[in-house]
Amino acid sequence: MLKRARCTIYMAQETDTFGKDSELATTLAQGKPVIVFVPQINVARHAKAAEKRPIAYLQRRLPQLLAEDKIPTPKIKGVLRFLEKAADFNPYYHIVGKEEGLFLKGKSLSAEKLAMCRVLAEAEKTLFDSRARSLKEAHPLALQVQLESGVANGVLVVRSVKTCAELLYNLLTNSCDFRFDCEREIGIDCLVERISDSPFRVVTKNPTVSNSFWSRYLSGNIDESGRN
Repeated sequence: MLKRARCTIYMAQETDTFGKDSELATTLAQGKPVIVFVPQINVARHAKAAEKRPIAYLQRRLPQLLAEDKIPTPKIKGVLRFLEKAADFNPYYHIVGKEEGLFLKGKSLSAEKLAMCRVLAEAEKTLFDSRARSLKEAHPLALQVQLESGVANGVLVVRSVKTCAELLYNLLTNSCDFRFDCEREIGIDCLVERISDSPFRVVTKNPTVSNSFWSRYLSGNIDESGRN
């Protein structure tokens, strides 16, 4: 599939897998573009959606966000207190029934659940924003060298469906808009794609590495003495 694809779209989710990361790196190593779609979280909308989910979702997701240090310190005690109270809920019916509503009412947890949904939404926003920054700036697989040419290829990070579709169209029709950025990071020159503001191609400013590349990387077979 990755061999035949002209471009791949990496969908960042609540949790990602090494399989997805390896597919991203494999596509870049072939010299093909990779779009990474990282959702832009609307806190109010996300909190509203979380309110409709069962307590079990909060019991699973809040500890994950705590472990990833995405919940602000002042709110951690409230989260732990809510999880401790919610742990008493052991429904007989997991799909239907009004047990959860009765439990929340009986324990006076309805208002706390709404507050926890807000905390969760804010933490999710922090998580996805940090993931987008990481993929643009520090992710170890976000920049891969195409083995045949030695060119360093970077991922293109977008935050909305509209920009994702626009960027995909531009890539497939060879109509992307780029600019050179020599100040983005010390030691490199970048070719930056306009829509995603992400490094598309990168070259080093290090003269030793540059000389090694032009004199050795693209050369033919090298014998034991080191000569062509």
